[in-house]
Amino acid sequence: MKLLLTGGTGLIGSRLALAARQSGIDVAVTGQVNTPSEGARLVTLENQGIPVILGPLQDANFAESIVRDRDTVIHLAAAQHEAGRPDSHFEMVNVTGTRTLIEASRAAGVRRFVYGSTIGVYGATTGATLDESSPPQPANEHPCVQAFDADLGYIFETLRRLGARPSEVEDLAHEVFVVLYRNWAEIDTSRPLRPYLFGIAFRLVAAHRRRHARETPYLPRKSKMRDRIPNES
Repeated sequence: MKLLLTGGTGLIGSRLALAARQSGIDVAVTGQVNTPSEGARLVTLENQGIPVILGPLQDANFAESIVRDRDTVIHLAAAQHEAGRPDSHFEMVNVTGTRTLIEASRAAGVRRFVYGSTIGVYGATTGATLDESSPPQPANEHPCVQAFDADLGYIFETLRRLGARPSEVEDLAHEVFVVLYRNWAEIDTSRPLRPYLFGIAFRLVAAHRRRHARETPYLPRKSKMRDRIPNES
């Protein structure tokens, strides 16, 4: 298999690219580097020998160049949670970019095209279990997404104040959203949300530190004292 993975500098895409490489798959990645987190993932991928090609999918020439020798495409690239952007930006990236990539893949003879959508197509789930057989019930925008977007600046600032490094903030913010979404049905939305968001952020940063400490190899300090031979004179 010769795999092209879009959105490879994102949280999910970067991990999928690494897993594909570990499985022996010939994988190439395309993405964007607009944040420190994306820059850190780019370095990680390149250190593992995974080629990363930066560029806009809505550019037909770019799309044609990245699928030229690929037989499988997994399309995860998307614009989301980008404050201050007009609707035209999301349409350009998510609609035009996807259409352009599909057309380029068809012309290049790509055999399989996998499109990664969003859990938002299922709408408000009120805690129900979801799988591929669940019927789509998309809403204009889930209230959890609205709440998350409204406090995105606060979440980023809280994570930084709790000690998260710039390259970690975006990934941790994504984890905050996942926890918030999973528990949305149980949250009393008549009360301020920020104390709840702070609690999520605090626990996630603490868990991240513990995980990082376990994964960081311990290097014993070299003793500054040299072995001494007792003076027998």
